[in-house]
Amino acid sequence: RTTISKPPDSLTSSLLVFATLPLPDSYLFRQSCAGSDLIDESDLTQWDQPPPYNYPAPPDSPEEARFTENLVDVMHGRYLRIRRESRTNRAAMYMAGETSRILMEIREAEKGLVAGWDGLRVRVANLQGCSRHKLVAECYLQGVARAILDYRREEDWLATGKNPYI
Repeated sequence: RTTISKPPDSLTSSLLVFATLPLPDSYLFRQSCAGSDLIDESDLTQWDQPPPYNYPAPPDSPEEARFTENLVDVMHGRYLRIRRESRTNRAAMYMAGETSRILMEIREAEKGLVAGWDGLRVRVANLQGCSRHKLVAECYLQGVARAILDYRREEDWLATGKNPYI
């Protein structure tokens, strides 16, 4: 994948910090990222939304702490896989000569995410409740930040006539 070495100047430092945090390197992360059938994603859509989460706090136990750690790894992989699938679809559109349509779509998606960034960041920072909700919210925030940065880089390449999909 082609990347730009320097992030775009117009993105806020808080967004760049979250977008550049390292991703997990666990087995569950890699399996989720690959879309493995070994990962049951049937209950994960509840975490695809921004906080607050209206689910009961799990018991405070080592098993639940491990479950939360695994959940966060799986969600990071899920978010990355979804972005990669979208990018693959846009690459096909690019090959079909639909650059203006791609630019319109990514600008619209990025605009919506950027508009909600500061509010989301504050909501996650001030989130009260259990550690699972807090950790999944931080994972969600990092996923949003990565999506914004990816959109911006892709847009910059397309706007200058370069192919970001090689």
